[in-house]
Amino acid sequence: MDTKHFYSFLLVLITLISCKKEKVDAFYTIQGEAQGSTYSIKYIANEEMVTKAQIDSLLLAFDLSLSTYRKDSQISKINTGDSTVIVDPFFIETFKASDIIYTETNGLFDPTIGVLVNAYGFGPDHERKDVTQIQIDSLLQFVGFDKVKLNPNNTISKKYKATYFDFNAIAQGYSVDVVSNFIQAKGIQTAIVEIGGELFAFGKNTINKKEWIVGIDDPLQTQDERKLIATIKLKILEWQLLEIIEKLQLIQLQEKNLFIQLIQKQVSHKEAIF
Repeated sequence: MDTKHFYSFLLVLITLISCKKEKVDAFYTIQGEAQGSTYSIKYIANEEMVTKAQIDSLLLAFDLSLSTYRKDSQISKINTGDSTVIVDPFFIETFKASDIIYTETNGLFDPTIGVLVNAYGFGPDHERKDVTQIQIDSLLQFVGFDKVKLNPNNTISKKYKATYFDFNAIAQGYSVDVVSNFIQAKGIQTAIVEIGGELFAFGKNTINKKEWIVGIDDPLQTQDERKLIATIKLKILEWQLLEIIEKLQLIQLQEKNLFIQLIQKQVSHKEAIF
């Protein structure tokens, strides 16, 4: 190639590069169903960095560990008395976090309450029942996180075979952590993740140049309508929730103080599992 042709080629190449459209940040949304509810992920990036298939696969693996609604899950097998199940990291993390909260609340939080949850008909079978005090007393012997143990080989020991794990109060929050950590590992720096009402956000809404804002559904609305009773900036979520609690005059002072302590800990915590 002679000098004239070389410079002509170089000029064309520079022109093509300069005309190439620069990538700009945009909102990317992933929505689907999981854990008997729905999930929604919104992130900001200049290209698609996470797919729905990846999220669905991750949440399926999570359900196969901790969902009491799946008979093939690890937790369901353990609940039926299988002591040979080697639990995965999802189960281990949830178990350890539950142990911490069980201790800190002096047993008020107890994931082995599953036998009573099922007895009242709030478990996987959804069969409402009238339970007598005698039945409750007989089931209480199987309740107690101090009656279960995570062994060094990652199996679970139970003092009573009938003890039934139900991590629903904590597992959904943990699934938000799992998804949030996954998308951050993909390089996403700002997003909001919601699964079944559990929420975690990081970064800021850089497109609209403001904090992430979430809406609170009206609990009295019908299935055919979508009505919000409030919108909240996540940066001041703790303050706004505390203000709401202070207005709840029907709550006794001791219970109100407990609510305040729990909210301050939950909202400010860096992990949704807590």
